[in-house]
Amino acid sequence: MTLPNFKYHDDPVKSGVFEKHSGSCSCCGEKKGWRYVGPFYTYIEIENICPWCIENGSAASKFDGEFVDDGALEEVGDETKLDELLRKTPGYYSAQGDPWPVHCKDFCKLLGRTNWAELKFMESELEFDIQQTLNDNGLNYEEMVKELSREHSPLWAHLFVCNHCNTHRFVADYE
Repeated sequence: MTLPNFKYHDDPVKSGVFEKHSGSCSCCGEKKGWRYVGPFYTYIEIENICPWCIENGSAASKFDGEFVDDGALEEVGDETKLDELLRKTPGYYSAQGDPWPVHCKDFCKLLGRTNWAELKFMESELEFDIQQTLNDNGLNYEEMVKELSREHSPLWAHLFVCNHCNTHRFVADYE
């Protein structure tokens, strides 16, 4: 069975939030071969949600939850886009919450974890986000490059791309 596509999350398997599973989905009760293991913000502990129940919004509706922390979001001014991100998009693991950048008045698509070897080729494009990372984490430029170049850095960086113009954005936080 082919996994659903998500407007705001490019590859949930690569991101580590979907894994193969032989059990039943807690929402629909079906055995679909996959489950979600990422963040789910709800009052009760729920496990084994299938990707299809995320995509169609039934899991968020049934369990009154969200897959993305709305406390770390930039404003888009569109409730439909906000609903799709919060209730129909798999979240991701981040060091501090799960911020989701905006470009062209829409949430960007998560591409996944990144490092300086990848980001250095986009440095001018990411100038705003680099400055934001420096300010938010009390780093200078050289310290940031050093941290993002380490294999197991406590500074987690995630790369995003605009769904409309392909501009890249990134966020980084210490664990």
